[in-house]
Amino acid sequence: SGASARFLREALAISRIDHPNVITLFEVLEQDDTFYIVMQYVGGQSLRERLRQGKVAIDEVLRIACEVGAGLGAAHVIDVIHRDLKPENVMQTSGGACKVLDFGVAHLMDRSTLTIRGGLVGTIRYMAPEQVRGEPPDPRTDVHALGALVFELLTGTPSAAGDSEAAVLFEILNTKPPSVARLRPEVSKDLAIVVARALEKDPRDRYPNMAAMLADLETVQRGFRAASGASTRTLHIHRPIARRPLSVALILFMIAAASYFVVMRMSIAEPTVLVMKWENATGDPSNDWLCGGIMDGLIRALSAREGLNVVSRQTVVSALGVGPRALAGFAPSEPSGIARQLGARFMATGSVESQGGGLRVSCELLDVRRGTLLHSWSRELPDLRTQLLPMVDAFASSIAARIGARLPRRSREVRPSSQTLTVSLEALRLYDEALERNEMNDIHSAADRLRQATALDSTFTDAHLLLALLTPELRERRRHLSLAMEHRFAASNRTRTLIEAEQLLEDDQLDAAKARYESLLANDPADVAARVSLATVLRAERRFSEAVSEFAVIHRVNPFDFSFYPLWASDYVDAGRKDKALALVAGWRRQFPNEVGPLESLIGLHSLLGNYELALILCDTLGMLRPLAELRARGRLLADLGRLRAADSTFRELERHPNLYRSRTRGTSYRAFLAYRRGRFEEGSQLIQAPLREQPDGYNHWLAGILAAGAHDTATASRHASAIASEIAAPPKNRLDPDANIRRRFYFHLRGMIALVSREPGRAADMFREALRYAGPSDDLFFRRHLALAMVQAGESDQAVRELERALEFNPRQPETLLELGDALIRTRKYDRALEVLMSLKRIWVAADPDGPLRRRLDSLLKVASSRRG
Repeated sequence: SGASARFLREALAISRIDHPNVITLFEVLEQDDTFYIVMQYVGGQSLRERLRQGKVAIDEVLRIACEVGAGLGAAHVIDVIHRDLKPENVMQTSGGACKVLDFGVAHLMDRSTLTIRGGLVGTIRYMAPEQVRGEPPDPRTDVHALGALVFELLTGTPSAAGDSEAAVLFEILNTKPPSVARLRPEVSKDLAIVVARALEKDPRDRYPNMAAMLADLETVQRGFRAASGASTRTLHIHRPIARRPLSVALILFMIAAASYFVVMRMSIAEPTVLVMKWENATGDPSNDWLCGGIMDGLIRALSAREGLNVVSRQTVVSALGVGPRALAGFAPSEPSGIARQLGARFMATGSVESQGGGLRVSCELLDVRRGTLLHSWSRELPDLRTQLLPMVDAFASSIAARIGARLPRRSREVRPSSQTLTVSLEALRLYDEALERNEMNDIHSAADRLRQATALDSTFTDAHLLLALLTPELRERRRHLSLAMEHRFAASNRTRTLIEAEQLLEDDQLDAAKARYESLLANDPADVAARVSLATVLRAERRFSEAVSEFAVIHRVNPFDFSFYPLWASDYVDAGRKDKALALVAGWRRQFPNEVGPLESLIGLHSLLGNYELALILCDTLGMLRPLAELRARGRLLADLGRLRAADSTFRELERHPNLYRSRTRGTSYRAFLAYRRGRFEEGSQLIQAPLREQPDGYNHWLAGILAAGAHDTATASRHASAIASEIAAPPKNRLDPDANIRRRFYFHLRGMIALVSREPGRAADMFREALRYAGPSDDLFFRRHLALAMVQAGESDQAVRELERALEFNPRQPETLLELGDALIRTRKYDRALEVLMSLKRIWVAADPDGPLRRRLDSLLKVASSRRG
């Protein structure tokens, strides 16, 4: 029956949601054709009861709104819409936490809407206009309901306050609710803006999803808390925290206040102009690059104008499907629909046509809100080489003048594109192709084109900078960064500042580099590259939560850019929020189900967290999306599962396709590491020689060093340690250079391994502890395992057990750590616990090579534990 269908749908909806702010469903029972739901009991009171008690404090409203929004957001992630949010459906526990109840009318987005006898589902006062009109709901429907809930909590009256059903329906469809700040003067302007946007009649004018609304609510909440500190001192955005003891409260206040001013500044002005990729109407595919080049040039030129916020190139690429990546479900019927979804008021577009022996380029400026053409221009290009960039500058000036943004920013230098890129048309073509290849995650092709571009124009600063950022080769990176520095004054102010910041990082002048990034963000808070770099520095300082906040700011400003998601997820992991990392990457993959990048990140995250079997299954999907792209991840997973022969075969395949990875010899390096794990040190030392010649970086020197140490050749191992040390600057110990961080970990670990084989466990332990100083939580497990080995060698097995158990807190299924824990437990005569640990490892290694050295050691330890237990 229809009632049964709704009942089962409620059960399905709730059971798929796992969030502390949503009621938990335990079981569904059926008896005599009657269904029963067993749900979590929530003591406390509903928000309706809370409203009856009188005025709700603003800080309490914000906390409630954030918790309810988080619960609804978790439902939206799995395509469940509540559709009936109201005060009666939110419970406050005795501890004050909120639980969203009654998903009985939840609408699964991939199913048709059910109604009761053709009537409206949901409580009328909290309905969105599209619900009243009987249109299909989407997440913005719940955004409207949360806005209505917050409105009532703040004012004590519903946003649609008519005294009859007809009056309420009329208000929902036609009447704009008053500002909550007018009804309650102590409500901040920012909070009033959030509520007003959530209650917009047109869903396109609301927040695009619950995550966006929640981000603004959290920003207002931080600002409210910061304001309560009663500080009148002017805060400077992202100023480094002073390196002296500060109370935790003061530090948190400074972070919250700085974040508030940064994010609120950006939330005031959303993107205004969308520049589409030009249409190639010439019929000649060789002109495709030109269409992207015009788009990119206009974005650059318009971004330097006062009063204009321009949708970034990353957003255009991600959301509009430039190249292979089209956003799932993002297919408006016409271009102005795309602009509206991106929040743009104006849209620039055009085409390139053949004209005699040359080209004609047209440009149109549309007012998206009014649906009208503001103006159009066209230019003939008989000589593309000399006229292209001046034409782009002319179009930019005309567009800015039409919109009314004529003045440049005081702190920026608006310079013609012809003076900030290159004088070589062929170099420009290669550069634009490199940008697209990079966006397609084809790093090798992008780098090759950049090398060609810089060979054609040695002063092409932007190309030098991008190549320095993309290349994995340390010497090439330094060479191109040096060339970028040499020619930086011919580039734009932004490019020059980025180059100087990168050079400062290379020289380990961390504070000065951060100051450069902050200067860029002061002028343009939506500068993705600068903010990602700043987040990377914060990560190097182990300030993971602050790095996460920086990425959240980027997402708010540019919700269609996913390029930084792998870094964002990694910082979530290191900030102790593995659940957030998984939700982030899983959501990214749902947006781009046919793209390689999200799937690669999801595989890497599952591997890091010990979900090896699931990650291996996902490798099959990755291989179907892009054959051979899964080889690196598959080989490493097979090794973790003890299938070393299969892993070696996989890495041999990677050797045959060197362009699949940024470093062409990485497949051989992986085979060398497999040889190390199998105890074949001489074989590994032979394998690592070719990678060392091709790429003498810290990783290959470290790998060569631990192979030499394994063979008790400590002299050779020490030479490799010295080679790593030569790449590391010698700053004070409380300074961390992001690039040197990894090399420091390699150096101290290698020194520790040399000390271990030299039977110096005390020194080895000191070296491993030093490596841990430069490791994040995701790397901690590896170095802590070796610290435990040093303790075992020193006869401190009890302490080794503690270190190993601490390491397993991050990934309780890490095979080699489980193996060492089992060994250490046997040494401390805890045989029952040892047997439990080793049996869990046996289940992970169920398909491991039976004759592999690690599996043989496991079998041996199992026999010892079994014979001695009891």
